[in-house]
Amino acid sequence: MVTGKKLKERSLDQNTMSENPDSYIKTLNVKLSLVESLLHEGNFKQALAKIRELENQKVIDDFSAEAGELSCLCALALDKLGRPKQALTKAKKAYEILRNTEKNRRLAQVHQIMGRIYLKLGDLKNAEIQFIDTASTYRRIKDLRGVAVIYNDLARVCFIKSQFNRAVEYINDALNFCRQTNDQEFMARLHGNLGTILTLKDQWEEAEKTLLLSLQVNELHHDELSICKSLLSLGNLSCLLRKFQSAEEYLKRALSLISENNFLRELAIYHEYQGSLEFARGELDLAQKHFQEAVEIGEQIGPKGAIISQAYRLLSELQIEKGEFGKALASCEKSLNTSKSIGERLEEAIAYRTLGRLYSRNGHPALVEENFTQATRMLEEMGAKFELAKTYLDMGKTDSFGFWEKTKFLARAEDLASQLDSPYYLALVHAAFAQLFFQNDKLTEAQEFLHKARCVFERLHEKADLKSLSALEKKSRAHHPPSQSVSVNSSSGFSFANFNTKDGATLEILENVRQIRDLDITVLLEGETGTGKDLLAKVIHYTSSRKNKKFVVVNCAALPETLFESELFGYKKGAFTGAVADKKGLLDEAVGGTLYLDEIAEVPLSIQVKLLRAIEEKEVVPVGEVKPRKVDFRVITATNRDLDELVQEGGFRSDLFYRLNVMRFKLPPLREKREDIPLLVKHFLEKYSVDVMGQNSVNDDRHSQPTVPTLDPKIMELFSNYDWPGNVRELENEVKRSLIASRGEDRISFALLSGSLEKFNNGKSSQPHSLLTQLAKYEKEKIEKALAKSNGVKAKAARLLNIDEAVLRYKIKKYNLVFP
Repeated sequence: MVTGKKLKERSLDQNTMSENPDSYIKTLNVKLSLVESLLHEGNFKQALAKIRELENQKVIDDFSAEAGELSCLCALALDKLGRPKQALTKAKKAYEILRNTEKNRRLAQVHQIMGRIYLKLGDLKNAEIQFIDTASTYRRIKDLRGVAVIYNDLARVCFIKSQFNRAVEYINDALNFCRQTNDQEFMARLHGNLGTILTLKDQWEEAEKTLLLSLQVNELHHDELSICKSLLSLGNLSCLLRKFQSAEEYLKRALSLISENNFLRELAIYHEYQGSLEFARGELDLAQKHFQEAVEIGEQIGPKGAIISQAYRLLSELQIEKGEFGKALASCEKSLNTSKSIGERLEEAIAYRTLGRLYSRNGHPALVEENFTQATRMLEEMGAKFELAKTYLDMGKTDSFGFWEKTKFLARAEDLASQLDSPYYLALVHAAFAQLFFQNDKLTEAQEFLHKARCVFERLHEKADLKSLSALEKKSRAHHPPSQSVSVNSSSGFSFANFNTKDGATLEILENVRQIRDLDITVLLEGETGTGKDLLAKVIHYTSSRKNKKFVVVNCAALPETLFESELFGYKKGAFTGAVADKKGLLDEAVGGTLYLDEIAEVPLSIQVKLLRAIEEKEVVPVGEVKPRKVDFRVITATNRDLDELVQEGGFRSDLFYRLNVMRFKLPPLREKREDIPLLVKHFLEKYSVDVMGQNSVNDDRHSQPTVPTLDPKIMELFSNYDWPGNVRELENEVKRSLIASRGEDRISFALLSGSLEKFNNGKSSQPHSLLTQLAKYEKEKIEKALAKSNGVKAKAARLLNIDEAVLRYKIKKYNLVFP
């Protein structure tokens, strides 16, 4: 019903329009400006009420430019009030009117509104079309800030589609436009978005720097929404880097801003990130509450949005951890359907991975392989190394695959994890390797990977993971009989020639060993894993007067404490339940020969007294007997731990230590004797070429030897500079793996190296480079940039570099640069 007052107002407006059109247009523009101000201030309901009032007055020509502007503002208000479909209808009407006018700026605004609505509705194709049209219009009217804003929107589209490289390009282009206008505030927002993209590109160190820069500038401009977004991104990144205290502080600050400003979307993101933090800490119930909060808010914002796909996927992963597989399946399917509907490919791929894990629990091998394959295919296409590493790690731990398949998957995970900016994830892969090898009775390999993982977890104070490793080791000891750690006369081909070394310290050790090899004294060998302690122990035995007797190896770390005494000293029939016959102990097995106690630091304190007596008195008392009997054996022990420190801490008896520490040799790590690396590489190439290359040979002449492949000279330089944390054993494995991967080729190239060496080669080394090397690297980068800037035109690039074109061509050939 129209009141008399409103009829009077309408009559006045109509009279004004007919009698003085210019005055009417001026008045109408004032009203439109008022609506725009309300929208800018965030008073969307009030703005929509003013728009409705103007529409009801029926004083605007339905096809006038002013009607198009009013529809544009109405679309903006409806969109902000969470009514996207109504907003899109109004925006389309505005476009039909304004496209035939000269109001280019307003037309660009319409395109932008439509693009953002399509984005919310998950129609990425139409969103991108609208944003490209908007950018074109802004460029035409020379609105550089407008172009920057739209490029940021286009980056958002690429981000959702997991086209991270394109997203970075759009952000960098937007930053260039902002620099031209000196728009520091919007540059800070762009840096925040860039940091988020770099996080998903697994460039975590660079992401952290970018996000901190964004946060500093946003704080200067008091942009609370952008500050909040930067804090959330930093909290998430800190959680990935296992910096839990920093993550807690960032998220706490973000929550304070969210509460003050009622940032609903950011509140959902906060619950996702806080839930992920609690999940990483092992607080599953707290994590579940946060994920459920994120789901509820996501449903409120939009049931087909990015919040929903991620929140349901996180909830599904947590439900798997809690054993709630039915709920996990429902959550995962919700995440998958949502991510597919909005084109969010990264979340879609992770959902496939989660389904693979779920189906492995339910015994559906075909579905396991199908979903994992889909996940890896998509993640490989995106180049998402972190999520891909996690996927291959999950595949390597899945019982639906065989041993060799799981080994292959874990090897791929190892390569990917070694390229990340955090050692924690590589340690997780090594722990999975240890478990796999324990399960398949490969104890030596299992212990090696277990040691690698433990070193990292101890350094990072990852208590939960250390506890899991200890449980794994105890379980392995209970299921694997200690006899597997005994090697009797496995080889007699050991001599001092087995040591390929020029190192003075190592040569001195070998000379001292020559002098004491026949003496009946204990020898303690120390050194990091892979330095050659086992080899030296065998050399001592097989070059001594005891060489024709047994060399008995006891891996002390593999013996469960409950069986330690009976396995070492033997037992009498009836000594305990299950002792159905007399059994000789390992010390008896070593009579006349050598007893090699590897990982001596792992001997339980309860056994150390009896072991001391056996070594000192050369007497053995089997379990169940009281009368000792004389034995004769030589004792060699080895450890990669600091026994002096262990004695001070009470973890090792001092009297046993002093008894073992008669002759003590500490083998240096490979990084301290780099001159040995070429010798060792040559030795391993020759050694394994016979096995590896010989198997690939099709030559019928059985007496011919396979050709030993050569190394790219730069690889040898890389080998000589690398620190080799696994020492000689790691170098040996690297050469062997490269030979296998070369498939019989005559030359081993960089492409065949493992991930850790590839990362080192790409600039992660802590070793200093020569001045010439640094200058060459700088020169190469300058030439590459000039060629890129000139689109490969050498004459133009030479002018940019201020050098002769002939010189440039020589440099291109020198550095093997390829440009059209």
